Amino acid sequence: MKIIDFDRNAYQLGIFLKFPYISGDKVAETVQQLVGERKIFRSVLKGEGQAPLTLSVGEGTQAAPLFQMKIGPDTLSLFGGWFVVHDDWVKWRNSLVPMLAQILQRIPNDLVLGFFNQCSSPIPTDRVKRLAEIPEMKLFEDFFQRIVPAENRERGNSYVSFSDAESKRFVEWYFGGWAGFAPIPGYENVVFNTRLNILERDTDLRKALETHVIWADSLLEKFHSNYLSLLIKP
Repeated sequence: MKIIDFDRNAYQLGIFLKFPYISGDKVAETVQQLVGERKIFRSVLKGEGQAPLTLSVGEGTQAAPLFQMKIGPDTLSLFGGWFVVHDDWVKWRNSLVPMLAQILQRIPNDLVLGFFNQCSSPIPTDRVKRLAEIPEMKLFEDFFQRIVPAENRERGNSYVSFSDAESKRFVEWYFGGWAGFAPIPGYENVVFNTRLNILERDTDLRKALETHVIWADSLLEKFHSNYLSLLIKP
């Protein structure tokens, strides 16, 4: 899979529920398995109040990339970031999908608010092409120049969103905007999100989650290969 990476990409997979469901006993059991028995994580951080419990391994360095699992009363999420190779993220994420499904065992699909995937890809500013340098973007350049003078188009942000007719699946991306992320000096950020908002009632939750991440991965690869690659200087 062709994923553009300047060593700062971050990846997330989240599951959101419509009400608090995950009990303290289930959290304790999960921590015992993943930290005590399987030793997948090495540290546990408890947040304030209803904030998620965070299991972590790694420091976010090239020698020790950061991987995390967060468990809240109504959320489950996996995170991998900074020097995490995409193939390693996929392998690690997929190894924990059965655990996520196990935590949510017996919950009806109607009570799942949705699945969420995100890839954040900071790109060095000097590696980003100007709009006028991209032949595929000529129509946009011609249109924007009718509104904004050239001297005011040296830098810009963009946001694009798509969904199906039922608003079941969403795809969106930000370019240049940080969307809640702290800026990294000398970098432009690209955020690519995919969401599943409606689960089929008769679908096994684990199968639904596995199908979703396959769909999300395929769109991420298309986005990087067919769009983001156009914006990057060789």
